[in-house]
Amino acid sequence: GTPGVEGAGAGPGVGAGAGAWAGRADADGGAAVRRSLEGQSIEVSLRLLIQKVARDPDEQARIYDLIMRQLRTEIEQKVIEATKVLRRDQALLVSEQERTRSVMENAGEGIIVVDGTGKVLLMNPAAEEIYGANLAAAAGKPLISVAGETRVVALASDIDAAPDKPPSAAIQVAGADGVKRTIRASWAVVQNEAGRVVGMVMTLTDLAKHRQLEKAERDFVAHIAHELRSPLSSIQASLEILDGEIGKGLDASQKKILANSVYNTQRLAGLINDILDFSKIESGMMAVRPRRADPRKIAAEAVESLGPWAERKTLSLTLSAAPNLPEGWLDPRRTVQVLVNLLSNAIKFTPAGGAIVAAVGRSRTEPDRWLVFGVSDTGPGIPKKEQERIFQKFIQLSAGEGHATGTGLGLSIAKSLVELQGGQMWFESEPGKGTRFYFTLPAFKPEEEAVAAVAPSPPPRPWWKRLLGLG
Repeated sequence: GTPGVEGAGAGPGVGAGAGAWAGRADADGGAAVRRSLEGQSIEVSLRLLIQKVARDPDEQARIYDLIMRQLRTEIEQKVIEATKVLRRDQALLVSEQERTRSVMENAGEGIIVVDGTGKVLLMNPAAEEIYGANLAAAAGKPLISVAGETRVVALASDIDAAPDKPPSAAIQVAGADGVKRTIRASWAVVQNEAGRVVGMVMTLTDLAKHRQLEKAERDFVAHIAHELRSPLSSIQASLEILDGEIGKGLDASQKKILANSVYNTQRLAGLINDILDFSKIESGMMAVRPRRADPRKIAAEAVESLGPWAERKTLSLTLSAAPNLPEGWLDPRRTVQVLVNLLSNAIKFTPAGGAIVAAVGRSRTEPDRWLVFGVSDTGPGIPKKEQERIFQKFIQLSAGEGHATGTGLGLSIAKSLVELQGGQMWFESEPGKGTRFYFTLPAFKPEEEAVAAVAPSPPPRPWWKRLLGLG
């Protein structure tokens, strides 16, 4: 049966002093009871109280079991009631989350939620299209760090300022300089009554339309260039035939006119090719096809093609190639194009009697990984004020032989062609001490050819990403 207070299940020290405890309770009243219960567990205290009202051990066990059943029933009822409240609150929370998610996902405008440090917590699909990444890739990253060529990010500098900190109107702005200049005059900072920056208002809201207009402009230029190239090629071929057949029978003035005609058609063909290349690069359609190639032969081809022009200007044009060069992993045609561009600029801007050197060697820091091509001249150098924008589009230098003609796209195209092949381009120049352009391209490794042979071509970007300029 159920043990009594004095049995093994009564708990430590309960049965030993039961009689004495009952006597003290009679003598001292409730004070003795309180002192005896202090520090005891609920089970021991309950058994001691039962001993007070019942002397028979069996009766004590029955009373104890009855009280415990009632206690369990009440506790279970309380738990059920509390669980109902929790379930109701949970259902409300889930419902609020679903409504919020639905609103976020179906909102036409992009919505991005950040924490107190400006890191991304949540963004809806419209914001993901603008940002160019899904939430998994963006979560936890600082929003201010995602600005690129196609977006501007502005956040309050005191986004997580303490309540007692003086409010600040400063904002953090990140993005391409050209884009920032375009919209800087059309935004306004939004503050609350306390002077705290809470956001900004911008008038440039239709980025898709802006990108569409840019694309239409590029397509128009490319179409016109294509239409011009066909008749120009015919004119150029005709002039070259005339030069070959009747050139020897012309007098000096006639030869000069014919030579100028041939030169100008060649120059116009170069301008058209620059425009077409620029259009391909801007639209992301420019392709490079790397393969194994001898870097010395590539440099020699570029030097030989411009040798007659350098000779006419009484310039020394030489090639310097390091011994035992490894093969390169590059696009030969595009690499020759880059070298021809750099050599043409050197010839154009170097005074008669100067020297131009095309060089190819190994990288000093990683000789087995990179080849380094270089073009140096003894020209006037690049003015300090123009060095920062030398690779910008439509920029022409003021130095050189009179007014330099061209599109101002050559260096920008050359740099892009190098970067498309995985290399880098830079320059060194001091006024009066010439200019040295360098660019790196990968050295050949057998595993690269194997990968290229089996690797599928990357899928084209979706039309909407090309339209918005996204990766």
